[in-house]
Amino acid sequence: MKITVANCAFKQATDIATEKVDSVKLDSLANTCISRAVDALKTPTARYSEKDRFHMSRIFSDMKMTHHTIRFLLENVEPSESVVSLVLARLQLEALYALCLMFEDARYVTRFLQDNWRKIYVAQLFRREECAGIERYDEFDRFSEPWMLALREDCGITEEQQRTVDFQELGTPLPADMLAATIEGFPTPGRIIGKIPRGGKRTMLMRLYPEYQHLSSFAHGLAEASFLRGMFDRRSGWPQVATSGEKKETFHKLVVGPAFSTSYLGIVQSCTELTTLYPNDLELVAGVTAAWDFLARGHLIGKAVWGLRTKGLLGAVV
Repeated sequence: MKITVANCAFKQATDIATEKVDSVKLDSLANTCISRAVDALKTPTARYSEKDRFHMSRIFSDMKMTHHTIRFLLENVEPSESVVSLVLARLQLEALYALCLMFEDARYVTRFLQDNWRKIYVAQLFRREECAGIERYDEFDRFSEPWMLALREDCGITEEQQRTVDFQELGTPLPADMLAATIEGFPTPGRIIGKIPRGGKRTMLMRLYPEYQHLSSFAHGLAEASFLRGMFDRRSGWPQVATSGEKKETFHKLVVGPAFSTSYLGIVQSCTELTTLYPNDLELVAGVTAAWDFLARGHLIGKAVWGLRTKGLLGAVV
């Protein structure tokens, strides 16, 4: 799907509020959203098994830990090193995309787990092939085998699926009475968009995709990441193109603000999307409603997400 400025830009009707942001308060609101999302997923719902709900709750818990890590980097390490927080902010958007797809159909929870198992198993096959002549790795494989079997069971991997991976990766023939059973990959954010029905959720994910692509440049080591690290690191040898005051302002505008707000947005919108499964969970609805006050009034991308998707879920509450 082609995403351009022309087909996904959100026309802002009003400016954002510019009062000082209380990041500690926002942390508390994000933590509340996560806690209530995890609690909500303990309640049975028709389309998702207990295992499905457990693994989705783990994604929410992981988002909370990622947010804490971002906060630690921004507050405790050198600016040149904390640029990596933008890589972690990208993970929060990836989680949002994944959860949006899972909330469409429970089979995507299974696909998410099984794709991960396949990658772990293929890495194990590589190690076995490359270290077959090294005795020390035999013991390692014996130690890891029970763990891999338990993971296989947890992910619902059948013997047919494992044997199919063996055939695909090693050329090991399938037994004569066994049919191939391919493990499907879980789609990347760009491919997830096309799997979401037309409407507010799809439009919202389209608008967030350029933000995801921008943050991906920090994961891929492209020019902006290198430039920012060089600007903030006195030892880099880069020309001193800005004063210390200008560097501080740039750090807050291009690193601190985007890393924190993207992480916060990813958490809050993920929890908001969960209300589609639990519309009668008043604690969850109240938690995300309170958390949206800042995003809907004081953040440009947040205002876009609010207008494109979230207002339709929560109503005019801000």
